[in-house]
Amino acid sequence: MLILKLYSQRDLSLKQLQVKTKKQHIRLWFEFYKICCNDPKYQNDLNDSQHFYEDWGDVPDVKFDDWWNKHSQLFGIERVIESNKISSDRDVLNLQIPLNQSITKTIKETKKIVEMKQHEQALKLGMSPEKIKSVIPSLNKYKFTNGVELRGNTLHETLTLFRYWLELDEPPININIINEIRNKLLSRKMSKWVPMFMIEPFPLDELNLVRQFRRRIDRAKEICLSVSRGQFPGDSTLK
Repeated sequence: MLILKLYSQRDLSLKQLQVKTKKQHIRLWFEFYKICCNDPKYQNDLNDSQHFYEDWGDVPDVKFDDWWNKHSQLFGIERVIESNKISSDRDVLNLQIPLNQSITKTIKETKKIVEMKQHEQALKLGMSPEKIKSVIPSLNKYKFTNGVELRGNTLHETLTLFRYWLELDEPPININIINEIRNKLLSRKMSKWVPMFMIEPFPLDELNLVRQFRRRIDRAKEICLSVSRGQFPGDSTLK
């Protein structure tokens, strides 16, 4: 069994990534889609969703940052910006803000208008505004799955473990495979990040560790299926 001698639980937990921005979430979508494009199991669904993804262009052999520079406009703006143009983006609200009034009053009025518009947008999409948490409904063609909360850190963890498992040719999941993948994570030059469930104090509950790892692999497969059909992160009821 692998023993972590160089990295304490606290040291590794401090390196946990924070995946919060819209661009980071789209990066995850892109990487899952890239996996689908290279896996024959998803080819039929990809053929059915070909029209949906046609604006993405060639993905399998492109790095995300290069792709994003040419395709970011497909997802609308992701932050408040100053613009002298009227945007036709259905997910953008055009406002006139007087600069000769107090910031407090401006924020209060803006908040009220934005909340009202988000409420209207949720109703258009058949969502209950009261149930919306971090998921803001979108009218764009490329939008995250309605009603599914985006947990960026969990999605990143799932994607990372799934990639290493695929690199090993999808072996049966056991403690030896998990330790091999953990070794790979610790040997990376840029980041020594390891999922929290894989750095719990020794001795490990091996059955629980295998169960948790298998759960993430199964979840990754579900996400790939959803992505191949044009959804991200995907609805658990998708058939």
